[in-house]
Amino acid sequence: MCVRLGSRKSYFMADAIPDGRAAVLVTSNTRGKKIMCERAMYWNSRGAGTDTIGGHSD
Repeated sequence: MCVRLGSRKSYFMADAIPDGRAAVLVTSNTRGKKIMCERAMYWNSRGAGTDTIGGHSD
């Protein structure tokens, strides 16, 4: 899926993998452009959560 500049996209991974674990790889199709990603995790009916911010490194 393509996500345009200045926009965001969220995925509810439990829709695809309801009883398992998953990993995500994010790549840029535009050579030389930097990207920023966030991995958010929630539990306890979204009563608790955490996130990890990841950026591109040359």
